[in-house]
Amino acid sequence: IQTAETELKAAKDKAAKEENDVKVATEEFNKEKLETMQTLLKNMVDIETIYHKKILDSVATVKVKAEAIKVDEESKI
Repeated sequence: IQTAETELKAAKDKAAKEENDVKVATEEFNKEKLETMQTLLKNMVDIETIYHKKILDSVATVKVKAEAIKVDEESKI
């Protein structure tokens, strides 16, 4: 009986250690996953910001050129 109790305690200790190892591994995985997602989201925002700035710069250039057209002079034959 004592051997069985010792084996049971050892099995419980091993199970508790394995459960803790799984918890630690899962937490580390989740942390790395969230860090990766955070980096990706920040990069996407940076790319979108640069893209939209380029578009706005382009639109501003077109506006300046459109305003520079001298309608009266350009419409003469």
